[in-house]
Amino acid sequence: MLIGCGRWEYQTKTLQSLLEHVRYPWSDVICVNDLDRNGGSWSIGQAWQRVRDTDADYVFHLEDDWVFPEPVNVEDLVDICEANRDLANVVLRRQPHGAEGIGGYIGDDPDSFRERRCWDLKYLEHRKGFWLNPCVYPADIPHRYEWERGMTEGDFTELLLRDEPRWRFAVFGKHLDAPRAIHIGDRSARGTW
Repeated sequence: MLIGCGRWEYQTKTLQSLLEHVRYPWSDVICVNDLDRNGGSWSIGQAWQRVRDTDADYVFHLEDDWVFPEPVNVEDLVDICEANRDLANVVLRRQPHGAEGIGGYIGDDPDSFRERRCWDLKYLEHRKGFWLNPCVYPADIPHRYEWERGMTEGDFTELLLRDEPRWRFAVFGKHLDAPRAIHIGDRSARGTW
């Protein structure tokens, strides 16, 4: 699933990087490009409506301003979700930015991220939030929940945990791993995301 907002210079780089570095036997491809500037939450809601029309088991969520510095095997993320049904999503680690400081969201609060293993795959389990960095989540989530207009990742996290406190979240890799996804956009076409 690719979500965009008419920033073609970013989307072109994202698609090139996706085709070069991301491997998976895609069954359905959903693209939502918000040319009318309705906002990121609107776009996610529209994409989730389309997910409901597929028979996909998992969603690879990608927004139009990410690149991948190295190969990504989406099957690894799916395997982690399959083996851990309490995980709402598995995100690719991103580079630190803004208020996160030098260590980023993991380095600034390492005790909130517990190293786990699924076969030979390592990930960091946490309860900090349902983030939409490039990630994989069960298609059951868009089937069961609505991403409402104006909703943030924090709002959606609260909804998930209120509905089912069992939910956990994961970052693929270990504490000191390099980023697996690089955010190249500084803002959406509307100025906010």
